[in-house]
This record gives sequence, structure tokens and C-alpha cells, in this order.
Amino acid sequence: MVLEITGRIDPVVRETWRLFVSLLGGDEGSLWLRDGNGLVMVLNSGHDSASMEFTATAQSENAQVIRCLKTGVPVEDVLPFKRLPRDNRVDGMFDQETVCQISVPFHWDQERVGVLSIVQLDRDHRNGQWGFPPETARRLQIFGRTLERLLCTQPVSARSTKPRRSEARA
Repeated sequence: MVLEITGRIDPVVRETWRLFVSLLGGDEGSLWLRDGNGLVMVLNSGHDSASMEFTATAQSENAQVIRCLKTGVPVEDVLPFKRLPRDNRVDGMFDQETVCQISVPFHWDQERVGVLSIVQLDRDHRNGQWGFPPETARRLQIFGRTLERLLCTQPVSARSTKPRRSEARA
């Protein structure tokens, strides 16, 4: 299933995701897909997406994306590093600090197969102002359905499913 979906991610899908994350007020956004006992990040809108995709994984019960996948409901944490037990492995791998995150289930062929997640990072341009508007989770769910339909219309690519660095910035 991971290869079936990732083989359909092309530059148009990447740019659409990048634009949508920005419109929602996120610094980065990711698509995580079920892989074994956890999740693997297969699409990321951040500046270092090429190194994050297929490298970042989530398996801990404290990972928000795992909680979202298991419960099937959106999860929002404002300042999660202060409020809830948290899996900081991904932040540590990429030397960043997530301060706000929203995760919603992602469905493929009517089955919950992953999670869409957007984050705000501790960066200077925010001047201490974090948080998503209340309708963000609903909008992210709508985009998840749109993304599924967009991916369904894409043929499975014959090339490698992991993007080349040049494509990550396309």
C-alpha cells in the first residue's frame, strides 16, 4: 500500500500539498502511512523534505500521529512539548522544535491507512504567536479527501518512489 500511494506522488501533488500547508498557517506538513507497527513519513512540505521522507518514522504511543491513527479522530496539540507526553525523535533528527500540531486520519479506498499532519515550528518569524484557527482540523480533513482523489487519478510511476532532491523543490 505504501508503494501504491507513493508511486503516485508527483511534482503537482507535492506543490499542491506545500501550498495547502502554507494556506493553513503551517510551517511544514506531512503524510504518514502505516508501515508495519508504525508510520513512515512519505510526503513532507518542509525545506528539508528530501532527507525527511522515508527516514522519519513514528512508533511511540506518545507520537501524536500514532494516537490519531489509532483513534481515527483529529488530534490537536498546542505547545505539545509542554503539555503532553511526546515523542521528540523527529524534531531531534532534524534539529527543530514543534510547538503546535494538528493530525487527521488519511483514508485510501475507505480504509484508514495513515495521517496528515501539519506543524508550526519554533521559529523567529512567529514572534511567539502559535496556534491554528478552530476550523483548521476540518479543513485538513477535507484536503485529505481531496488528496486521496488526486492520487487516485495519478498513474503509478515506473520510476523510484523516493523523490530526487531536484524534485523536492519543484
